[in-house]
Amino acid sequence: MSEEKKSFTPRANVTRRSNSTTVGGRRFGTSAPRGNGKPSFGNKPNQSRGNFRKPAQRKPLTEQEKRILEEKKIKRQRLDETYEVLHAKFPKAIDRENIKPLAVDVHKQLFELTTEDGPLRKSAIRQFLASYIRNDDYHAAALKHKKRFNLEGEAVADIDEAELQYHRQNMRKKAPVRKPAFNKKPGFGARKPGAHNRQGGARRPGNNDDRRNFKPNNRFTASFTVGQKVIAGENRAGTVKEVIGDRVRVTLDNGITLLFAANQVRKA
Repeated sequence: MSEEKKSFTPRANVTRRSNSTTVGGRRFGTSAPRGNGKPSFGNKPNQSRGNFRKPAQRKPLTEQEKRILEEKKIKRQRLDETYEVLHAKFPKAIDRENIKPLAVDVHKQLFELTTEDGPLRKSAIRQFLASYIRNDDYHAAALKHKKRFNLEGEAVADIDEAELQYHRQNMRKKAPVRKPAFNKKPGFGARKPGAHNRQGGARRPGNNDDRRNFKPNNRFTASFTVGQKVIAGENRAGTVKEVIGDRVRVTLDNGITLLFAANQVRKA
């Protein structure tokens, strides 16, 4: 044996700590404490998220949608600028708070005030008038006043029936008023008058009125007396214990006491 082999010294056996437990020849794994020193169930980490709900994310706008929104914003600003100038010049005729139907030739007078640029451009005035007279408030004002007004706010002409019909047709229908949440009121669920009657006037069986006006029929019970031997129901022998209206209380031979209708009991 060489010197190298002689000098070799085997390592001592090192016992490693195992996380398993042997029971009946079978090995089961155990989990180390997690979190606050408490072992997790099923050897899995605690993944509970509570009642956290991620907010809904809106889909980002495309470049085309952004451009359309920007154009609408600019157009709205230009209409507002034109309105401010015209309202300052003709407050009795052009007023969004108190709209009046305009005369037919008003646009010709407004075009005389046009400038090359700014809020009084011819195209700006034309766009403003188109937006102004197509508003639901303008249609409502036409139906209310039934007259046309000049730039001084004076009535100059009547609106004929054909034009009124045009304004009625172009008014958008208002959305129905949303009803509040349903709350039960006192007396909810009570019967309506006549609800107990069937179609044709026939009463429902077991109606309360019938019960209140019920008169027992003693034709059957008159022949029974206490202590009498009888046959009740399906051939069950017994003794009459009590007679109550049109019913008979019978104690059967097996000791059980039952209440029978009189027509279900006969003499033994």
